[in-house]
Amino acid sequence: MPTSTGSFTHPASALLAFGLTLCACSGGGGSGAGGTPGGGGSGGGDATTHLVGAAGGTFKFKGGVTMVFPAGAVPADTTVGVQPGTATGLVPAPVPGTLLSFTPEGTTFAKPVQVTIGYDPAQLPVGSDASTMQLSNATSDGWVSYDTTVDAAAHAVTASIGHFSDWAITPGMGKLLDDEGGSVPARFFDGWTGVWGGQIATDTAGAVYLFGFQSTENGGAGPLPGAGAFVARLNANLTVQWLRPFDRAVSGRLAVDQQGNAFALGTSPYVTGVGFPLQLTSYDPSGNVRAGFPVLVGGSQTVPDPAGLAIDAVGQAHVLLYFPDLPGKVQYAVIGNSGQTVRAATTLNLGLPPGVLGLQGADLALDFGGMLYVATTYLTDKTLGMAVQGLRVTDLAVGKGFPLDLPGQGYGAFVRPVNQINDAPVAAVPLMTEPAGDSGSLYALDVATGGGLVSGFPVTIPGALPEVGSVDDAGTTWLAGLTHASGHARVWVGSYSFGGVALGARVLGATSNTDDTASSAAADPAGTFYLAGQSSTDSFNSHTFWVARVPAL
Repeated sequence: MPTSTGSFTHPASALLAFGLTLCACSGGGGSGAGGTPGGGGSGGGDATTHLVGAAGGTFKFKGGVTMVFPAGAVPADTTVGVQPGTATGLVPAPVPGTLLSFTPEGTTFAKPVQVTIGYDPAQLPVGSDASTMQLSNATSDGWVSYDTTVDAAAHAVTASIGHFSDWAITPGMGKLLDDEGGSVPARFFDGWTGVWGGQIATDTAGAVYLFGFQSTENGGAGPLPGAGAFVARLNANLTVQWLRPFDRAVSGRLAVDQQGNAFALGTSPYVTGVGFPLQLTSYDPSGNVRAGFPVLVGGSQTVPDPAGLAIDAVGQAHVLLYFPDLPGKVQYAVIGNSGQTVRAATTLNLGLPPGVLGLQGADLALDFGGMLYVATTYLTDKTLGMAVQGLRVTDLAVGKGFPLDLPGQGYGAFVRPVNQINDAPVAAVPLMTEPAGDSGSLYALDVATGGGLVSGFPVTIPGALPEVGSVDDAGTTWLAGLTHASGHARVWVGSYSFGGVALGARVLGATSNTDDTASSAAADPAGTFYLAGQSSTDSFNSHTFWVARVPAL
């Protein structure tokens, strides 16, 4: 939990110069330099180490560090030291001058120790929100953030920690500006100029997961040494907790189960005797590949696209494979929680109308009534159309009222489930259509009544093309897409109630001079909407990748 900063002062310049030495405490039971363990004392000094005893105490260090040891935090006399930290490869980089190593490294405490570290405000990233800085543990994988109190007046942060290792202040978040003078918090990943697209997901603990794809074209760079893909788990303040390479994928899908295990579905190179399969890898919340994974799904001489991925209540992964070169062909497979094949890749009956030449996109969702929904954008010799098929998971029998052919010229498709509403399983199907220029539509299907539309749907979204979306536990549909303002691309965000009532909308961008697009979206159970996207000032020849958090509209 956040803790108070106490009576702490420091010279910020001394911190950046690093001259960090431990002081000896005096008064109230404290010791002098090299003396006996302090107990409950406080004071200033220049000792390079300090002996902390079972009685605890308050100890201040030159350079802007204060530690408060409660009685019983250490069972016996312990010599404590501070030196420059050595952790590397952290995303984002720590606030300069604050990466510190507390010794003895690995020491754990019976009671949390309150630590305060000072910072130089001149070293904070331009535009960052200092109030969102956190004291974080620098591990070999990345950051682990702790509840932190920021004292902006004293230029210091305080948190309670349970062990000694490398610690630092992680910079506060930036912001995306909206069209009404407000903003939403966002983490800008400086240096990730080659990271495009990607998928984003959330878990019940509030963590955010990212499936990113990195290109080296036009000098693009990112967290990998070269082109490729990665899966990362972000802390609540959107710093990287861990990041794992994903072998050579160029597109993919991401989902998280109720236990916080992440599933990444991506393209795979040709495999002799199999063809081109998809690769499904599952990671536990600590970033370890789970037993039985990775697994190969399907296999064809035609390269499939990882069109859809959903996880059911028992942790099985439902996979949709779409073949751009094979008109109307979509396959469906189920992989068990331990990587076993529950259903081999099976071609689905999509119920498409005659004359379909191919598909432009597909996606799937599950409801809590044992139904699978597949949304497709199909191509005929005249137009693009939209269709939704409902299939029973157990035997792939077509559900009552399906397939549905939705009005409007198709532009793309994605399906998102919601929890049961009034004990009736419902699938929300946000579909991108173009009924009139740069506009979109949103449909919600009440499958309990045989595929009919929920009251209030469809709704028209004027001036924006929704491209990504999600549904939270309350049945609120969140959408994000493309719009334009003052000659620049902007990210439109809107939300709709379960009945189709517009709850609000915002238009977001990094600055008035950038072009901004969103590539993926996810709503957490509490109704916070997360976006992954990019900002550019040169028609996206180079860009900055970002993840934003949009509160309820």
